[in-house]
Amino acid sequence: MSPLQIFALKHPAMIHFPIAATLFLVPALLLARRGKGNAEAWSLTARYLAWLGLLSFLPPLLSGFLWAKGMSLIPSGHFLAPLGDPGDDFALLIRRHQLFSLAGLAAGLATVWLLSRRRERPGRLAVSLGCLWMAVTLATGYFGGKMTHPIASTPDAAASADAATGAPRT
Repeated sequence: MSPLQIFALKHPAMIHFPIAATLFLVPALLLARRGKGNAEAWSLTARYLAWLGLLSFLPPLLSGFLWAKGMSLIPSGHFLAPLGDPGDDFALLIRRHQLFSLAGLAAGLATVWLLSRRRERPGRLAVSLGCLWMAVTLATGYFGGKMTHPIASTPDAAASADAATGAPRT
């Protein structure tokens, strides 16, 4: 197995820190926005959390892309997985996971940019973008979790999900 394949398979392990960073970012932004007590310290904490969240977001983004490419879920020459036929729930899950992930990257970049521009308390827009970033990151995780841990109403649906992911059910 090549180092890139090993890196791609570590995707589930790499996603936890960006999720935690965005979850802790929002309270730090709100405490910094409040402006009482240690607002400057909370503002600095929010900036560090945003940078760490953004930088830790890049390895899972790349590993997920490599994993999907390695499993032939993304065709050669394409960046996103195809939507598939109507009724293909797994293809729809992959597409949603990818789109929410890219939206999370955009929200993270915008949040970091706003927090880096101002050294004082974060503005309302920065707090709103931080909340959006957290929500989009959680949605990304939700759809990723639905792909890896399908809860099906019938044994046939669970078996087809297992066949699509290539992972045996444990």
